[in-house]
Amino acid sequence: MDACGAGGPLPRTLEGVYARTVPFSRVYLESAPEKPVISYHANTYILPLSKTIVQIGGSERHSAPTLDSLPLNGKDSETLLLQKLASTGIHADGFQLLQQFVAWDSWTSDGRPVIGFSQTQPRVMTVAGFNGVGFKLASGVAAIAVRQLLDALHYISGPAISADLATLFSPGRFTRKEGICV
Repeated sequence: MDACGAGGPLPRTLEGVYARTVPFSRVYLESAPEKPVISYHANTYILPLSKTIVQIGGSERHSAPTLDSLPLNGKDSETLLLQKLASTGIHADGFQLLQQFVAWDSWTSDGRPVIGFSQTQPRVMTVAGFNGVGFKLASGVAAIAVRQLLDALHYISGPAISADLATLFSPGRFTRKEGICV
């Protein structure tokens, strides 16, 4: 099973799946918000990590066909981080920039993950392209992947995965021009 996001031992040759940077900063504030703040307007999120430390989502993101060709830069300036805090209504009292990171993940051109067996390597199941929210979908994805594995092994202990669901997440959907994956 290939479930390594943008990195991993197998090449990413699927059309529609690419690597993308996920920059973020960690800052000290005298008082962090109690709950996460997601702001579409400010193109960011503010995630409290403790009572005084928050993580702020970065702005500049890069995309590339593979992780190796991805530039791992895109750190936000302190001025921009302060603007993001202000635009989300969070007070920046005591602001100190602690760390900046650029992580990466795999993304898809249609916003849906890839779950299914490779058309070129039929013994390899690809589970990737979660657009940065794989942790939120993990249990549902595991159920789909297990069902597909059991179906492939002809071990049918329950209803087979529906054709629409299999097509919705199929690795081959980017090359098809008909059906649910248009």
